[in-house]
Amino acid sequence: MKKTTLKLLVVAVATIFVYSSFTTKQKEPQNLAESKSLVGVWHQVEVQNNPAVYENYKFINSDGTFYSIIRCKNGTSSITMYGNYKVISKNTIVEKIKGHLYSSFSNTESKLNYELLDENTLIIKYKNTKINEWVSETWKRVPTTINQK
Repeated sequence: MKKTTLKLLVVAVATIFVYSSFTTKQKEPQNLAESKSLVGVWHQVEVQNNPAVYENYKFINSDGTFYSIIRCKNGTSSITMYGNYKVISKNTIVEKIKGHLYSSFSNTESKLNYELLDENTLIIKYKNTKINEWVSETWKRVPTTINQK
């Protein structure tokens, strides 16, 4: 009887410990407007060796999804790619691109190096396999102009 009670007690304590450690590791989703991390709305301001920067925006969501939008000079906008991402190390993300403006990039993975220079400046580097070089992009966080009380 004592052994059964002891076993049940050990199982109950272990279950509580596992459950509590799981729930404390989960974070509240970050709102894009409040985030100071990689999560956010980003505006592309520079691409290495490419003076023709368009109005590109990247939305990196806290749920592991992302999408990019281009705003054309004629005023139209379009989603140019979307998918899921995973941070695999301190400065590396892998984007699993589900759909892309250029179909050859759809259903592919892209490994990106990134660095937050400050909470509003993001550098993304990726390997351009056509020229076999790393390309650097600079992104600025889209500022929030909402006043909070």
